[in-house]
Amino acid sequence: MKTKRLGDLLVETGYITEAQLQYVLQIQKNTGEKLGEILIQENMITERQMIEALEFQMGIPHMDLNKIFIDPKIPHIISENLARKYGVIPVKKEQNILTVAMIDPLNIFAIDDMELSTGFQVKPIIATKSDVLNAIQQYYEKENAEKALEELKQNYQAELTDIDEEILQEINNAPVVKLINSLLKQAVMLKASDIHIEPFESIVRVRMRVDGDLQEIMQLSKSVHSAVITRIKIMGKMNIAEKRLPQDGRVEIKVEGKEIDLRLSVLPTVHGEKMVIRLLDRSSFLLTKSQLGFLNENLQKFNRILQVPNGIVLVTGPT
Repeated sequence: MKTKRLGDLLVETGYITEAQLQYVLQIQKNTGEKLGEILIQENMITERQMIEALEFQMGIPHMDLNKIFIDPKIPHIISENLARKYGVIPVKKEQNILTVAMIDPLNIFAIDDMELSTGFQVKPIIATKSDVLNAIQQYYEKENAEKALEELKQNYQAELTDIDEEILQEINNAPVVKLINSLLKQAVMLKASDIHIEPFESIVRVRMRVDGDLQEIMQLSKSVHSAVITRIKIMGKMNIAEKRLPQDGRVEIKVEGKEIDLRLSVLPTVHGEKMVIRLLDRSSFLLTKSQLGFLNENLQKFNRILQVPNGIVLVTGPT
């Protein structure tokens, strides 16, 4: 049985019209890009609709990575370089079979490389590009943060008390910078709104607020607490010598191409200074109509409504 072409399949299922198909085919002829990527860029279909069509076309199952639990050890069966090179993330291992979510499950070079490096038989499944890239960031960036923490522990065996020029020089160098950069990168990929660095009697808890819930990301040794807080204070142009009064600061950073505002707040506690970092993605405040999640048909209707010189558009919540 002959496999239907993706464009014809999308027209048949009603995702796009024949006119839209001809339009994107002309773009593809000029640019050489993949048909699916052009359709998504033109907001004619969503990533989810695309992988549903690919599943039907290729007979390879698709998976929503946001709805499954992935054992944190599983992604590390392959190297980070391999994961990023091919856009893949292992999600499950059963005996000698490794299930891998792939942006392109027909990439035989990727499958061969993974089987060669792991010794497992690779079972490919389809996932959206954004899901796979977010998973790569989430699982491998956490490992990078933990490595930076281990390096930091080796450098600071005793808790820092007095801040002098030599210590400041160390604080502004790796591994303190590596650790904080990894934490910030991980927070952005998890879409966390806050990072809490809170000291207790013998440990320091690092938590991130994701979808309203505070989740513990890691625990730091008390010996590195002062170095971490001091580095963040320097970033926010705060007084590093003042440890008895609350302070606020602000800094702008760029993570994965996104401009992020950091609002810093440090408070003295019984066990040391507590730092709260609020993350604000500046790009998320300026969404175009096509980025709001409209189906293409509804977006066209909405645009027509906006041309009417009278009336009201009422936007409400689910209740």
